[in-house]
Parts: sequence; C-alpha cells; structure tokens
Amino acid sequence: MRKLEQDVDESATTPPGAVAVTILDWNGKDDPDNPRNFSLKRRIMSTAATTLLAFVSTLGGSMYAPSHDEVSQQFGVSDEIAILPLALYNAGLAFGPLFGAPLCETFGRKVVYLTTTPIFALFIVGAGFSKSAVSLVICRFFAGVFAAPAIGNASATITDYTAGRYRGVSLAFYYSIPFFGAVCG
Repeated sequence: MRKLEQDVDESATTPPGAVAVTILDWNGKDDPDNPRNFSLKRRIMSTAATTLLAFVSTLGGSMYAPSHDEVSQQFGVSDEIAILPLALYNAGLAFGPLFGAPLCETFGRKVVYLTTTPIFALFIVGAGFSKSAVSLVICRFFAGVFAAPAIGNASATITDYTAGRYRGVSLAFYYSIPFFGAVCG
C-alpha cells in the first residue's frame, strides 16, 4: 500500500491551519496487500468465516426465545421481564454498529472481528451462568453489542475480497446463511 501526500494550497479559499491530506492507495494491480489478490482458497475461507460469524450471531439472538418460560420460573419474574433479554440482545445488535463500523474503518476489520468475537462469546457464557435476571439481561445486551460487527461489517469484508463480477454470488451466499441462524435458534 502506498501513501500519497497532497500539499494544501495556502490560497484565500483554504481555511487557516489546514493540513496535508493523506490518500492511501494500492501499489498497482498486483499489490500483495490488496485482498482481491489473495489466493482463491484464502478468499473463500475468509468469506466462509465471516458468514459463519454472522450465523452464530443471529443464532445467539434467537436461541433464547424458547427458554423464556424456564427463565421466568427459575428467576421468579414475569413473562415480560423474562422476554427482556431477547429484546435487549436485538437492541445490542442495533447499537453495536454505531461503534463497530467506525472501528473497522479506523483499525481494520480483522482487528475488530478478533476483538469483538471473543468478548461476544464471554457475554454469552456469562448469560448462561447468570444467577439473576438482571445479570442475564445485562449479559445478553452486551453480547448483542459485540455480536453486531460480525453482522454489520460482513458485507464490507466480502466486498473487499470479491471482484465485482463475483460479488452477487458471494453476497447472496452471505445474506442467506444468517437467516438460517435465526431459524435454527
């Protein structure tokens, strides 16, 4: 990857204190850092891994639904409170991209996936070992927040790896699999 610097014109139209603009670009068509130049096997495996993460994230949301009656009985709470962890997981999925998407653009998608996925898993395990309805609700909400980058940034990751003529097939594969996660839960 090469860095192109453009000097700022100090003319009357430039605001005072303007700085140089940095543009990042690939070092030609054969740049080994360009994801589209990775081997076919690596691109397919990356697409499959991203899709599997999204599947697990949607599965984690829906697998709670059949258990809300048992949660209500175990913790002695109303049905409305027992269904709250499901609703707050989905709220977490809604709030997660507010943080996950900018972090992916700043630090890279791989770093965000490798950071948020284990945290998501820890909150799911925490929800499983919860001793109260409050801890269950909190763990489920934060599990949703940390599951969100796996869903929200997956299409951008697949777009990075896939040339335009193959993108429709890759994205069709990706968009169909997470729906099965919701159904299987």
